Amino acid sequence: MYGEYPYDNYSVVKANFIYGGMEYPNLVLITDKVDSTFYEIIVHETAHQWWYGVVGNDQLTESWIDEGLAEYSTALFYYKNPQYNKTLDDYVNDATTSYKLFVSVYMQVIKNADTTMNRRLDQYTTEYEYVTMVYNKSTIMFDEIRKSAGYDKFISALKKVYDSCKFDFVSEEKLKEVFATTLSPEVPSLMDSFILGKAII
Repeated sequence: MYGEYPYDNYSVVKANFIYGGMEYPNLVLITDKVDSTFYEIIVHETAHQWWYGVVGNDQLTESWIDEGLAEYSTALFYYKNPQYNKTLDDYVNDATTSYKLFVSVYMQVIKNADTTMNRRLDQYTTEYEYVTMVYNKSTIMFDEIRKSAGYDKFISALKKVYDSCKFDFVSEEKLKEVFATTLSPEVPSLMDSFILGKAII
């Protein structure tokens, strides 16, 4: 969808690994403890070959970019592959439910939920908070952009990001710039509402 895979080889390796999966250039590790989500993890980690492996970003300060694009690519996989009996909307609805649960739990327990996405890795207080903001909220954000622009235009914009940033880095500002010129000048403001924690979900 985004551009040609530029290397000759790609390996998916099942291993005694603590997390579901982990991306490396031309290689991903997939845990041998995985259940029925096995293929979903492979899709997410494979998407990292484009969003991290070819188009890099600052994973310390803007981890939502590569993780968000890899996660949303998993949602798009279901759109393109209905034989897996899950839809893009199902995937986004799951992310939305998880996000709302996080906000509800944090508001009940500590009376505060930091919903900003523009944080360094060490500024997330828990793994739960990190996963919610970096994976789930970015999925919801990219879906809102896709819905406002239309599927074909959104994919064209991601192709533009890939073409203009391959073998280089994409930053939040560059991503907004490409989206503004290929989709709409209003997209950066939409993104800011999510990134700065102002969007009501």
